[in-house]
Amino acid sequence: MLSPEGAAVDEDGQLTSINAESYASMNMWGLTPEFMQTLEDGFKGFFANMGNKDILKAEYLLPIYIDELLQAGRVSVKVLDTNDKWFGVTYKEDKDYVVKSFARLIEDGVYQKNLFEDLK
Repeated sequence: MLSPEGAAVDEDGQLTSINAESYASMNMWGLTPEFMQTLEDGFKGFFANMGNKDILKAEYLLPIYIDELLQAGRVSVKVLDTNDKWFGVTYKEDKDYVVKSFARLIEDGVYQKNLFEDLK
Protein backbone atom coordinates (compact mmCIF):
# COMPACT_ATOMS: atom_id res chain seq x y z
CA MET A 1 0.00 0.00 0.00
CA LEU A 2 1.24 3.49 -0.70
CA SER A 3 0.90 6.55 1.48
CA PRO A 4 1.96 10.11 0.59
CA GLU A 5 5.28 9.29 2.32
CA GLY A 6 5.83 6.01 0.44
CA ALA A 7 5.22 2.38 1.45
CA ALA A 8 2.77 1.81 4.28
CA VAL A 9 0.71 -0.83 6.04
CA ASP A 10 -2.86 -0.50 7.25
CA GLU A 11 -3.07 -1.12 10.97
CA ASP A 12 -6.71 -0.92 12.07
CA GLY A 13 -7.52 1.84 9.61
CA GLN A 14 -4.35 3.84 10.32
CA LEU A 15 -1.56 3.99 7.71
CA THR A 16 1.88 3.37 9.18
CA SER A 17 4.96 4.10 7.04
CA ILE A 18 7.40 1.22 6.52
CA ASN A 19 10.72 0.73 4.81
CA ALA A 20 9.94 -0.15 1.18
CA GLU A 21 12.83 -2.64 1.24
CA SER A 22 11.30 -4.60 4.15
CA TYR A 23 10.69 -8.31 3.71
CA ALA A 24 7.12 -9.45 3.20
CA SER A 25 5.87 -12.94 3.91
CA MET A 26 4.26 -14.46 0.86
CA ASN A 27 3.25 -17.47 2.95
CA MET A 28 5.33 -19.84 0.89
CA TRP A 29 7.24 -22.16 3.15
CA GLY A 30 9.73 -24.94 2.53
CA LEU A 31 9.54 -27.21 5.55
CA THR A 32 11.63 -30.21 6.49
CA PRO A 33 9.96 -33.61 6.99
CA GLU A 34 10.97 -33.43 10.66
CA PHE A 35 8.93 -30.26 11.11
CA MET A 36 5.69 -32.07 10.27
CA GLN A 37 5.55 -33.64 13.77
CA THR A 38 6.07 -30.20 15.33
CA LEU A 39 3.27 -28.86 13.14
CA GLU A 40 0.96 -31.73 14.10
CA ASP A 41 1.68 -31.24 17.82
CA GLY A 42 0.95 -27.53 17.47
CA PHE A 43 -2.30 -28.31 15.66
CA LYS A 44 -3.43 -30.55 18.50
CA GLY A 45 -2.50 -27.84 21.01
CA PHE A 46 -4.38 -25.26 18.97
CA PHE A 47 -7.62 -27.23 19.28
CA ALA A 48 -6.99 -28.16 22.90
CA ASN A 49 -6.76 -24.45 23.81
CA MET A 50 -9.80 -23.24 21.87
CA GLY A 51 -11.99 -22.75 24.92
CA ASN A 52 -15.42 -21.45 23.87
CA LYS A 53 -14.29 -20.24 20.42
CA ASP A 54 -16.24 -21.32 17.34
CA ILE A 55 -14.27 -24.26 15.92
CA LEU A 56 -15.77 -23.66 12.45
CA LYS A 57 -14.22 -20.19 12.30
CA ALA A 58 -10.88 -21.08 13.87
CA GLU A 59 -7.71 -20.64 11.79
CA TYR A 60 -4.42 -22.36 12.51
CA LEU A 61 -2.15 -19.81 10.87
CA LEU A 62 1.26 -21.14 9.88
CA PRO A 63 3.07 -17.76 10.01
CA ILE A 64 1.80 -17.12 13.55
CA TYR A 65 2.73 -20.61 14.75
CA ILE A 66 6.20 -20.41 13.21
CA ASP A 67 6.67 -16.97 14.80
CA GLU A 68 5.78 -18.45 18.20
CA LEU A 69 8.35 -21.21 17.64
CA LEU A 70 10.94 -18.62 16.57
CA GLN A 71 10.28 -16.53 19.68
CA ALA A 72 10.71 -19.65 21.81
CA GLY A 73 14.00 -20.50 20.05
CA ARG A 74 12.63 -23.85 18.84
CA VAL A 75 13.13 -23.28 15.09
CA SER A 76 15.11 -21.15 12.67
CA VAL A 77 13.98 -19.66 9.39
CA LYS A 78 15.97 -18.78 6.30
CA VAL A 79 14.52 -16.02 4.14
CA LEU A 80 14.99 -16.37 0.40
CA ASP A 81 15.03 -13.22 -1.72
CA THR A 82 13.37 -12.99 -5.10
CA ASN A 83 13.14 -10.25 -7.68
CA ASP A 84 9.95 -11.76 -9.12
CA LYS A 85 6.61 -10.02 -8.79
CA TRP A 86 4.14 -11.78 -6.55
CA PHE A 87 0.39 -11.37 -6.91
CA GLY A 88 -1.63 -11.33 -3.72
CA VAL A 89 -4.89 -13.23 -3.75
CA THR A 90 -6.80 -12.47 -0.60
CA TYR A 91 -10.20 -11.33 -1.80
CA LYS A 92 -12.40 -12.46 -4.70
CA GLU A 93 -11.89 -8.98 -6.19
CA ASP A 94 -8.19 -9.83 -6.63
CA LYS A 95 -8.94 -12.59 -9.15
CA ASP A 96 -9.32 -10.52 -12.34
CA TYR A 97 -6.04 -8.65 -11.77
CA VAL A 98 -4.12 -11.87 -11.08
CA VAL A 99 -5.62 -13.71 -14.08
CA LYS A 100 -4.72 -10.79 -16.38
CA SER A 101 -1.23 -10.56 -14.86
CA PHE A 102 -0.54 -14.25 -15.50
CA ALA A 103 -1.93 -13.97 -19.03
CA ARG A 104 0.56 -11.15 -19.65
CA LEU A 105 3.42 -13.29 -18.29
CA ILE A 106 2.40 -16.10 -20.67
CA GLU A 107 2.25 -13.64 -23.60
CA ASP A 108 5.71 -12.35 -22.64
CA GLY A 109 7.09 -15.92 -22.60
CA VAL A 110 7.87 -15.95 -18.89
CA TYR A 111 5.54 -18.94 -18.43
CA GLN A 112 4.22 -21.58 -20.79
CA LYS A 113 0.46 -21.68 -21.35
CA ASN A 114 0.50 -25.19 -19.85
CA LEU A 115 2.65 -24.69 -16.75
CA PHE A 116 3.29 -28.41 -16.35
CA GLU A 117 4.05 -29.26 -19.99
CA ASP A 118 7.76 -29.64 -19.29
CA LEU A 119 7.12 -32.20 -16.53
CA LYS A 120 5.81 -34.89 -18.87
